Order: sequence, then C-alpha cells, then structure tokens
Amino acid sequence: FSKNAIRSALPPRLSYYPNTTSHNLNTNDPALHTYQTTLQTTLEMDLWLLSIDPLTPLPSFHELYLCDAVSKTFRDALTRYVGIGVNYVGGRRVYGEMLGRFLVGAAEVRSAATNGGSLAEAMYGCTKSSLMTTPDGSRVMSDVSKPARISLAVAEWALWVLGVAAKKRFEEMSRSNPSPPPTAADVASLPESLADLKRLFRFLYPYLIQTTSGLSFAYKWAYLYGFTPHFTPLLHLASQTVRRLTMRDVRARQ
Repeated sequence: FSKNAIRSALPPRLSYYPNTTSHNLNTNDPALHTYQTTLQTTLEMDLWLLSIDPLTPLPSFHELYLCDAVSKTFRDALTRYVGIGVNYVGGRRVYGEMLGRFLVGAAEVRSAATNGGSLAEAMYGCTKSSLMTTPDGSRVMSDVSKPARISLAVAEWALWVLGVAAKKRFEEMSRSNPSPPPTAADVASLPESLADLKRLFRFLYPYLIQTTSGLSFAYKWAYLYGFTPHFTPLLHLASQTVRRLTMRDVRARQ
C-alpha cells in the first residue's frame, strides 16, 4: 500500500497529520494516536478482507473462526449472568446456570429452525447446507431439512453441556482428592463400584479432552488449507457444511 492510497482511504477528519515532520510533531496529542490507531486498523482490515473470496459459497477460515468465538462467548456469558441473576433473587446459582444452558439450547434450536444455522452464523450471514459427493468426485450442496438442522443444533448443544459438566466434575474431584491421578494399572479391571467409576473417569478425562481438542484443531487446520469443507468433526458426521447466504435464501425468508 502507498501512503497516498492509505491517506485517501481514510476519512478527512483522520488525515490530521498529512504532511507533518518529526521535529514539529507532538507525540502526546490524542489526535495523533487516533490517526495511528485508525491507520493500523485499516491496514489490518484490508489484509483480512483480501483473504475472503466473495465468489465462493464457503466462508473463509477467519469468518468461521469468528463465528465459533462469538458462539462460545454468548453461551458462557448467558449461562453466567442467568446464574448470577437467579442467585441475586435468592435462588441457587447452580440452578440458574442450568436455566441459562437451557435458554442457550432454545435459542440455538430456534435459530437453526428459522435461520438454518447457529445464532453466530446467522449474524455473519451464513447458513448450513447438506454436502454430498457425486460419483465423479465433485461436491454438490443442497438445502438441509428442518429436522436435520434442529438435530444438529441439539447435538452441538448436548455436547457443549456434557463438556461443561464433565470439566466441572473433574475439577471438583481433583480438589476433593488431591492424590495423583490413577494409572492404567488402577483401572485395568472392570469397575465394580461407584469409586471405581470415579477412578476410571479421572483416568480417561484428560485423554478424552486431548483427543477432542486435537481433532477439532486438525479439522480447523485442514479447512484453513482447503483439505476439507467441514469446519468441525460433527459437521462432517452430519454431512453438512457452513455456507454464505444467497439472494435466494433472503427471498425465501421474506
């Protein structure tokens, strides 16, 4: 990018120092910091937008990464603040967090039924489509039925709830029993009591988390380099993918 091109792309009020020199520049001037921050943000946005191909139906890695981050933030924030609200009016916070998780599930299911995808995907102008491979190796996208969209939303929500509950339970067990985690020899036999099941859970949970996290990272890495059209393993199992909205989708919803 040339200086003139960058300067012309900025609003006139931000071109505050177009021809300043170092000897008469006040580095403590707030307008200078605003100009520098806006200039840097403009360059970063330009580089980010260059990575997006508007002609392909598949969103870029950056778009889906933002969708994933927004979805996680929304779920955690709603669960936490509903729990705080219930605790404030005199109820138990754990019940409030359970209510928050059900509200998250209801919102995600409704979004899947009406918008075709999660709340974050709808916010970024995306929806889900069925992806099938023809005998000649080409991929064909088609609309996903409402039951299939709702089933996937329920599965994603259930895995999230189970993951949160398992993490919380593992942390509680680790605090109540600070002894070293069990080894393979400790869980070699079939569990015969509740204590054996707890010991097996403490042994398997770290491996389960490492496996799921590694698999999720591998899918994101493969999507980034174009090896797969599926951003998550669950989307692959459901034979669905995330795509951008088209004018046909907009007209159908109107």
